[in-house]
Amino acid sequence: MSAANPYDAVPYASLPFQQTHPDRISTIAWLFGMTPVDPNKCRVLELGAAGGGNIAPMAIRYPNSEFVGVDYSARQVADGQRVIEAAGLTNVKLMCGNIAELGSELGKFDYIITHGVYSWVPAPIQEKIMELSSSLLTENGVAYISYNVSPGWRLRGTIRDLMVYRAKFFRTPDQQLSEAKALLDFLGETVPSENSAYGMLLKSEIEYLKSLSNWYLMHEYLEEHNESIYFHDFMSRAAKVGLQYLGESDFQSMLTMNFPPPVAEKLKRLSSDIIQTEQYMDFVRNRLFRQTLLCHSDRKLERTLTGQRVLDLHVAGNVQMPNGVLDPSTTESVAFTNKGSTLTTTEPIVKAGLMALREAWPCSVSFQDLLVAARAKLRSGAVLVDEAVLNRERDQLATTMLRAYSAQLVELSLTGRKTRIDVPEKPRATKLARIQAGLSPQVATLLHELATLPDLERLLLQNLDGEHDIASLVEIVAGHVQAGRLNLQHEGQPVTDPERIRQFLVPAVQELLKRLQSKNLLCPEGF
Repeated sequence: MSAANPYDAVPYASLPFQQTHPDRISTIAWLFGMTPVDPNKCRVLELGAAGGGNIAPMAIRYPNSEFVGVDYSARQVADGQRVIEAAGLTNVKLMCGNIAELGSELGKFDYIITHGVYSWVPAPIQEKIMELSSSLLTENGVAYISYNVSPGWRLRGTIRDLMVYRAKFFRTPDQQLSEAKALLDFLGETVPSENSAYGMLLKSEIEYLKSLSNWYLMHEYLEEHNESIYFHDFMSRAAKVGLQYLGESDFQSMLTMNFPPPVAEKLKRLSSDIIQTEQYMDFVRNRLFRQTLLCHSDRKLERTLTGQRVLDLHVAGNVQMPNGVLDPSTTESVAFTNKGSTLTTTEPIVKAGLMALREAWPCSVSFQDLLVAARAKLRSGAVLVDEAVLNRERDQLATTMLRAYSAQLVELSLTGRKTRIDVPEKPRATKLARIQAGLSPQVATLLHELATLPDLERLLLQNLDGEHDIASLVEIVAGHVQAGRLNLQHEGQPVTDPERIRQFLVPAVQELLKRLQSKNLLCPEGF
């Protein structure tokens, strides 16, 4: 291990990134007319995989798929491989290697992920990433590459320049980061922000930097390389190796409909193709970061989104309904909300469908099952219905689900989401999650999200192996209380009597299990 590698000296947190998940990527590819490889049986390559914290949870969800991660940090690969082996995962492999030396020996992959690497490496490695994203990609494969983009990052790059200049006078990473942050604090205190664009930028960025972890600041702001690129230049590089623009992993950012109507109309007039449209949208938004999906140039894409593509997908949505009893069969206008988005509809089939999604949450349902559930809410018993009416309901619901997905009101999925809606008698978490809980408060959920757990939830999660019922879990926690490792109090006084300890712990453990279930950490049947 060499300290010359900054990722050996200061490891990059190895976390799940939901936007890189094959299910999300394949769903977007499907919507644009591709026939992506089923994530249930695919090959995935991640360049810059760190300790495998992104691909290991994927390997659990898709046991019949193969995952390969490559990283230049021997320390992170070794740490990650130990966790993977302890978790008993045989379909994921980490390799220590230099991207510049990789080639066809790795084989072909249906999904290639390069997250948080492209902007942080020199030009020759950027060229190699693009080349591998083409040469190692299967016919219907999709490559994901994230990178900093101009014009937004150019302003943030000014802050990076200040930090790099100060850091170069110090040797250790801790000193470099501490002194760089101190310089920013000094400038923030001395540069006036009133009537000063520079001062306002400093104030804004300093507040932002205070919210970031030290490991992230080291690798985002103090690395030797970190240059942004305009989107149209990135796509020119992709075209040279036979790749075309498929879309963005944050799908909603692609849609001009999410702009005010006058802006959307002007963008249409300015642009002659999707590359120009995306570039102009970056100018409007002052965009900082992209998560671009690429596919082979000879793949025929359908840019006109239609509800027809939704018919074979799964849908999930924690949509909130108005208070009171809702009768979906009326044509009354009703507003449904989720994540700050609102969908207002008078259509009975849509209202019934959104109600059915709410009842199914946090699970997903296939669109066909959703359609059946929605119709059941509108009609009971045996009823004769004109086929034209049924077709209209199907098309109306599918089109609206696509619109709701575009507004982040619901989630669409090619493979569906698996999670638990209750707490079973003997709850179980994945072995990977149990190991992660023993190492850190941050644990990957079954939905490929990151959960940060308090100490009590971490303790309980480590013991959810499917062998312990609530009574035995209470005994485990009680043992920690009696040994003095946990402090149990009632009305401000410590509880030491063994019988009272168990009496108070029963409802406490039940509540902790409910929290873990709500964070999608308990395995459903058959998982």
